[in-house]
Amino acid sequence: MRISMASVARRFALGIEVGPKQLRVMVLSRRLLAAAKIRIEHIGVCALPAGMVAGADFMDPAVIAAALTEALLACRCKRALSAARVAMALPATAALLQQLSIAMLAPQSVMTTHSDTALDALESAVLAQAEHLAGIEAAALSVDWFRADPAGAPDQLTIVATPRRYVEVRLEAAAQAGMMLHAIDGADAAALRACRFAGMQTGRADMFYGAIWLGTDSGCMWLLCGGSIERELKFSPADLATPAFITALHDLIKMIQPVYVLIAGEVETLLMAGRTIDELSVVLGCPVIEFDPLACCNRHYGNRNGIHGSTGVRSHRGTGSAQWARPELGAIAPFAVVFGLALRWML
Repeated sequence: MRISMASVARRFALGIEVGPKQLRVMVLSRRLLAAAKIRIEHIGVCALPAGMVAGADFMDPAVIAAALTEALLACRCKRALSAARVAMALPATAALLQQLSIAMLAPQSVMTTHSDTALDALESAVLAQAEHLAGIEAAALSVDWFRADPAGAPDQLTIVATPRRYVEVRLEAAAQAGMMLHAIDGADAAALRACRFAGMQTGRADMFYGAIWLGTDSGCMWLLCGGSIERELKFSPADLATPAFITALHDLIKMIQPVYVLIAGEVETLLMAGRTIDELSVVLGCPVIEFDPLACCNRHYGNRNGIHGSTGVRSHRGTGSAQWARPELGAIAPFAVVFGLALRWML
């Protein structure tokens, strides 16, 4: 009864990212109060067999489902997850993303409310735009649309489209693990949402700051002010080792000097390219800080055992107040995507 009452008093959300080597999960919750803090209930990881993930495809959804179950094995709020919102990431290269104003998409539409339900009225216009964006019939696509920044830019809509087969294999894997997916989001969009939220927690969101996200097959850097993207740079992992990448960073910050830059995602990709965090700090002229979801939530972490699962980092139990073992560089930054996925229903 205590667990069921907790699920009524709190809103729960689960983010899932399936990479070439690991499956990662994060469970967030928030009390049903306007000023309530977001709490991290669980962080989990499970290693995947080599070759199980090829691009955006799963070779065997049953193996992914088993890994998902294992990553959530130590979650103390598993019963509450039956009522949780669940989102799974899609590689950035597999998702087509466009941001535009609602007025531009549907000039005749008048949005009388800022709720997500009101966006349903835009379905026909969104599907037509997605078809134009992808160059294939809407029937072969799975399309999602939402406000990326409901508070700061309620008139800005984000449209995400991907081939339907990528969605179907994710729905199948989740179903075999006993879950229902409510959304599939691009990994880059989820990481951006996480970094935006982190920027808002610093108290300096009205100043320019940056965010670098490193994925397994792509990367991006954004210059932000509040929730608005001022400039954007997209790159591939192969670009990181080139002089052109450093030149592109210099060009990005011309006339706009960020106060700090968050780095999230596969930080080891940067190190493998022969780059360092310190080098980026010099190039960008500001501190480069590893994204830390624990800091974003003011260390409201419901489970005090660190990251659970194979290849995960486990902390020691504290006496009295909670204590965490600090992971090595890059160990916590990859969880930006799952944090951003779950964050979608916390804001």
